[in-house]
Amino acid sequence: MKIYYEPTQFNKKLAQVAKERLPGSHEFHPLSKYGAFRRHWQLKRIKEPAVFIWGSGWNHHESYYFTSNKVKAKVNIDQHSDDLAYSKGERVRGVTCVNHVAMTAKLGVETLSIVSSRMNNVQIPENFSSDKMALSVDFDCIPFFPASPIWALMDEKGGYRLETIVKFIDDSKPRIRMLDMGGVANSVPDFIVDNKIRAPKSSDISEFCDKLKTKQPMNKNTANVVLNYALDVYLRVLEAFVKDEKQTNIA
Repeated sequence: MKIYYEPTQFNKKLAQVAKERLPGSHEFHPLSKYGAFRRHWQLKRIKEPAVFIWGSGWNHHESYYFTSNKVKAKVNIDQHSDDLAYSKGERVRGVTCVNHVAMTAKLGVETLSIVSSRMNNVQIPENFSSDKMALSVDFDCIPFFPASPIWALMDEKGGYRLETIVKFIDDSKPRIRMLDMGGVANSVPDFIVDNKIRAPKSSDISEFCDKLKTKQPMNKNTANVVLNYALDVYLRVLEAFVKDEKQTNIA
């Protein structure tokens, strides 16, 4: 399986850890760091089943460019539907993080945004053809996930549980051709990888968001807790998607 990623600091660390922990052998390919247009061009050229890891929620729209012409249907698991024609009273122009699902639908792709916490009851429509589906996941839908401060969920009663997303992938995997995901905030500090994962508390994410907004140094323990948790979220979703992969590629 080929795994492409936007070369943010977090994603580069994720790629290093994933090479060691994911079952099977997979190719990891950093995309261009020299501008979005170059990266979009690279994404459009990917036609085979693959994974793309974008950066923060502001870059979720890059999922649009990763939707190849072999995809007939697309599911978006998110805190938002991302199908707005208007934002703040003005028409949205171009492909952005608030309308990429609607823009994908204009390509003739069937789309479904799952934004309800009642995700267990969602039925994939029959017209979502076997082996022709794309799945996009924005992890800002998980409570206490270190997303951009504007979107981080501070209430554990909202959003989804990671286990629900993993089960959805397990149940839908025969139909999923392409997976893209992301959501960690931009400009996060470096952190030490730790196998002992502790789910962040509300106070951890509050401090995380406050320090990002004010651009002040973050407590190292807080950074380690929230970013190791994010790392674990990515790894568990990746593993759910690639664990039964029959054909693997050696990097």
